[in-house]
This record gives sequence, C-alpha cells and structure tokens, in this order.
Amino acid sequence: MVQTVVDRAFMFAPNHAQGGHPLLAKGCPARSLQPGDARIPKASVINIVGAAAARALELAPVNLHALGCSINHSHAVISAKDGDIAAISEFLRVFHSAVARGVNALREREGHLFSGPPRITACANDAEALEQVLYALANPVKDGLVNSVKRTPFFSTYARQAQGKALEYWEIEWADFYAAGGRRNGKLQPKQFLKWRELEIAPLPHLRGMSEHRRRTLIRKSVAAVEEKTAREFKAADKKLGPVSRHFETDPRSRPKTPRESGPKPLVHASSVEEAEAYREKYLEVRRAHAAASIAFRRGELDVEFPAGTFRPPLIRLVAGSS
Repeated sequence: MVQTVVDRAFMFAPNHAQGGHPLLAKGCPARSLQPGDARIPKASVINIVGAAAARALELAPVNLHALGCSINHSHAVISAKDGDIAAISEFLRVFHSAVARGVNALREREGHLFSGPPRITACANDAEALEQVLYALANPVKDGLVNSVKRTPFFSTYARQAQGKALEYWEIEWADFYAAGGRRNGKLQPKQFLKWRELEIAPLPHLRGMSEHRRRTLIRKSVAAVEEKTAREFKAADKKLGPVSRHFETDPRSRPKTPRESGPKPLVHASSVEEAEAYREKYLEVRRAHAAASIAFRRGELDVEFPAGTFRPPLIRLVAGSS
C-alpha cells in the first residue's frame, strides 16, 4: 500500500528535536511523559503515525509486515489475519483517519490530508512480498532523502524488524477523559489517561519458521544491499543522498519542485508473466462474480452471496415528492 499526502506536501517532515526524544515535538520536555508531571506532552509525527497504527491494530487486527514513511507518503505491507479480509479496509480506515487528525492538529490545518484512496497492489508470492517489505523500509534511501535507514528521521518499523527493538507509542485517551467528567471534574488530569501501546510487526508467512535472530539478519543485510545499490546509482548519476539534518528545517507545507512521475499501477507484483496472468484471471473471475451478485442484490435478492473481499453495492430508491 502507498498513500500520498495532498499536493505531495512534506507533512511527514520530522518535528522532533534532532538527537532528542523521537516521540515528542521539539521543545517538549521528556519529563512530560512521566505520570507525576502535570504537563501534557506534544506528539511528534513519528508518535502520531505509530500510535495510529497500534490503535488500528487493536480495532482491526491484521498482519502488519512493515510500515514506513517518507517525507510526503507512506508504505505498508499488510495481509489478512485468520482470513479476515474485511479487517484490512477497516485497519486502513482507522489508521489513516487517526494520522490525518493528528497531523492536521500538529500542523494547524484543516481538510483532507491524503490525496485520495491508497494505491494497493497484491503480491503473488513470498518473494514479491519480501521485496515490498524491503521497499517500504528502504524508501527514504531510494528517494535520496537519507543514506541509511538506521538514521532516517521519519517513521519506520526498521528498528523492530532489523534490531529487535520494541516499538512503543503513547496517546492520551481524550474520549475516556471527557467521559469521566473532563474539565468539569477537578480531580481529573489528562495525563491520567495517557496510554502506551506496542506496535506489533508480523513476520511474513514464509519467514515464521526462522528464528528471530535469522529474520533480523535477513532484513539488515537485505536493506544494506539496497542502500549500497542506491549509493552506486546516485554516484553514477552525479547526485548526492541528502543529509538527515536538512529535514529538521523543512517547511511541512512545501512540496517537490519537480512534477510527479508515476506510471500505471500494476495489478499484482509477480515474478513471471505466467504468474501475473494467472492472478489476472482470478481477479477477473471475482469481478464477474461480484457483478452478477450485485445485479441480483439490486433486484431484491438480499441474501445473495458475494465473493470474499468484496462489498455490496448501495441500494438506491427513487422517491417521488409533491410539487
């Protein structure tokens, strides 16, 4: 999945202090996260994205295999958990909604944050899924923003997948605060409703049999190979990978000066033409079955069965009004 910000604005530019606490906005003291401190902490972009993903996993459990942000878009690799395909769309709805609210409040803006629905492409096999995990993690390097994923100032699940570090993010449960009386209850403080959540990253199915150490090594070496290849390509093109420090001075409302270059979205990430054609045939079969079910549903057969992963069309009735 790829999701881009409106006008490709740099809304995911880091707002934490370089070398400071990555979960807090610049100028917000680290002690503000302590229970005994009355100050309300201000979230960084990294925390906004991480907390949104962790909350979405609670409400719509899916297998999140990787999640990473560049300066104006995000990448994710997701699969259904226990065959619950519908949970994927619910996860994305909750996740993107929470990110939009958090970033809009941080940037003091209103309106849509994302430019439209996400670009979602299926992976036909394990190798292609792993390739997309690496793409999601190494995207800031491939975009020339940093020379190392380890030093990225943007949100990334690399630390968990390559280094084994826990990914924990905080959020104040404002709904619970106001339900308990909010500002009217003099005994309540918002900090009493601060909750930490750990973001769980699921290994790809074909890597679950590996030990944790081997999986981390695989991710580290694979990402390092992407970094080395990108460095060679940039050097050959006489271009430089950007220093991390410049991103902390970026105006989040600015955007790229060059026009976007994007080709047609592939139907599937496949390793061969035959594999892509086989997937395409299955896809068309589902489309045909959905069209037939939709026609029957709109004719009044409300118990008609729809293909897994598809939705019923809306029922529209004409109502005649008096003049």
